[in-house]
Amino acid sequence: MKDYEVPRALSTEEVQAIVLEYRQASINAMEAGFDGVELHAAFGYLPNQFLAESANQRTDQYGGDHTNRNRFVIEIMDEMCSAIGPDKVAIRISPTSTYNNIVHQDPKGQFTMLIEALNHLPLSYVHIMNVPFPADQYPQYPANAVEYFGGGSQHPIIANCGFTKETGEAALVEGTAKMISYGTLFIANPDLPERFEQNASLAEPDRATMYGGQDKGYIDYPMMNQ
Repeated sequence: MKDYEVPRALSTEEVQAIVLEYRQASINAMEAGFDGVELHAAFGYLPNQFLAESANQRTDQYGGDHTNRNRFVIEIMDEMCSAIGPDKVAIRISPTSTYNNIVHQDPKGQFTMLIEALNHLPLSYVHIMNVPFPADQYPQYPANAVEYFGGGSQHPIIANCGFTKETGEAALVEGTAKMISYGTLFIANPDLPERFEQNASLAEPDRATMYGGQDKGYIDYPMMNQ
């Protein structure tokens, strides 16, 4: 394995150029036949790094207060929407995730501002990850990110992270979310909707194979009828 490159801060001009690269990527996706594009602004990806104080140490207009740290994401979303039209762009956020050493000092204030800004854009949905965290270490985090931030969104909410059939159905009934997305369960159960419908047992995912870059653990889980 090669050593990781030592990161450096992007110049302001490079940041603005990357915003336009997201715009072009959206155009490319639509030309390739996709129905829409979701910006992954969660789990330590570049947009998430701009959102978090633990990663964003900038002193220009993309760092500092909530408005500045939200700016990169908002500019990307605005460019994507203008490039491919209304109801074709969405975003995924993880306000309570500490993955990849991401820490937010005031997630309630910052992500409330972000949701309010997103309300002015013609998005298809907002995808919120309700990532568990050690509450004693992060008392500033809302206990349920989907409930806390989703209530302020004018767009449909997709909820993600750790949902079972029962908890997913409960969130839909309560109106916490319009849709539930399943990741790990779908990897291990390619026929997950049928298993839910039949109340069938679920296969356990092999976490040792995740993020390994190989076929094993991604496309070799059997269907119920196999």
